[in-house]
Amino acid sequence: MNALDPAITYCINPDCHHPNPEQLEECEICGTPLLINNRYRAIRPLRELSPSSATDIYEVEDWSLEPEQMGTKKVLKILKLNSSRLCQLFEEEARVLIWLRHPCIPKVESVGSFTVSFANTLKPLRCLVMEQIPGLNLAAQVEKTGAIASQQAIAWLSQMAEILAFVHHRGLLHRDIKPDNIMLQPDGKLVLIDFGIVGNFQGDRARVGTPNYMAPEQKSGNAVVQSDLYALGRTMVHLLTGQNPINLPEREGQLLWRERVSGLNPQFAALIDNLIATSVRERPASAMVVLESLHRLGTIPSISEKRLLNASWPAIA
Repeated sequence: MNALDPAITYCINPDCHHPNPEQLEECEICGTPLLINNRYRAIRPLRELSPSSATDIYEVEDWSLEPEQMGTKKVLKILKLNSSRLCQLFEEEARVLIWLRHPCIPKVESVGSFTVSFANTLKPLRCLVMEQIPGLNLAAQVEKTGAIASQQAIAWLSQMAEILAFVHHRGLLHRDIKPDNIMLQPDGKLVLIDFGIVGNFQGDRARVGTPNYMAPEQKSGNAVVQSDLYALGRTMVHLLTGQNPINLPEREGQLLWRERVSGLNPQFAALIDNLIATSVRERPASAMVVLESLHRLGTIPSISEKRLLNASWPAIA
């Protein structure tokens, strides 16, 4: 057995999911081929494999014939349902991640998504392979270590505002900012993941997102730039308090969170409150305005807008 061979290979058939020993060619239960698109082997699920979920996500090993790719760990996202709406969102996520080139957004192979069909299954599966980001998401990080200090929150807010400035500059809305969708790498840098419900400024008026973090206008299908900033503000509240915003009290639509955080800079707290204001007009107009506010607080250096908005990865061969 090759040293790169996984000990377990999962069957990606949604009706099976059987973990197979070592390097079988086909699933020992249902007969589904285990080498996906003649290249990838699923070695572990990255979240619970649930029949009610529209997607499955696995860690895979790349068994490409290219020496530099052989054995590389990547992430495979599989769309199990074939509704036209879900297929459209899946293809849009692939297109966006190929187009966006930023060190804090996962890279996707230039081929984008692909479809696999198996003789023993009734429906094709749409697949998307992307860069695997090391580390924990911020929800898991806070669960592990507890609420973060104000200085850490300022640093993370700055990083996220930089990423969103880049995304928004390209006419896109993420629409699902939350701790689960922000990865903390071992080097301390954040990466924004899961562009599964990304939209554009002309939007489709879809009521999508995660309710605990969604802005009021987004719940009505009217997401705007400030909707992502609202979700970012609610995310910061979660990180600072260690509590999901849905578990915090409210008064007249205002989230009551400040008394749960010690040593809080009042001006920084006011910025967070502005981000999570019910009215769009009371929030910062853009991610760049958030960065400028942090600079005025003396918490971060001035940032070149030109450098920020032109940040990019070199094209993937």
